[in-house]
Amino acid sequence: MAQIIKKVLEQKINLTLEQILVMSPKFFNQLKNLSEEEKKSISSIDTKEIQTKLMSHHLGNYEQPKLHYSCPLRFMQVWVGEEGHEIMALVDTGSELNIIPADLAIKAGLTTRCLNMYSRGIGGHCTLIVGLAEFTPITLATGE
Repeated sequence: MAQIIKKVLEQKINLTLEQILVMSPKFFNQLKNLSEEEKKSISSIDTKEIQTKLMSHHLGNYEQPKLHYSCPLRFMQVWVGEEGHEIMALVDTGSELNIIPADLAIKAGLTTRCLNMYSRGIGGHCTLIVGLAEFTPITLATGE
């Protein structure tokens, strides 16, 4: 049985990052537990709950436990982190929250605190926030 589980875990599955994050954190905790307990049965993963979350998220019927609102002002040239990685970003200088892609946070070497919350934009769309980088230096372009 352990060999079958090992083969299943080595299989490649095409999922978007969004699909993976919808299943988080329970999905990641279950995978972590599987790697820690070799004899644990793969059937213990609640695939019905995962499928329900994926479908409801895809159809827009999901409920967010806590929403934070953001209304960015405009695109600006921004340098993020100590090394000053340059990007064009929507910035709200009065906001408590400015959203950047996870790959930029990694590239900029930002230390992030793991969390799981949603931010709702002024247009009503929701974005899953998976990490928080606090006290991060950001330099905005000057002039027009």
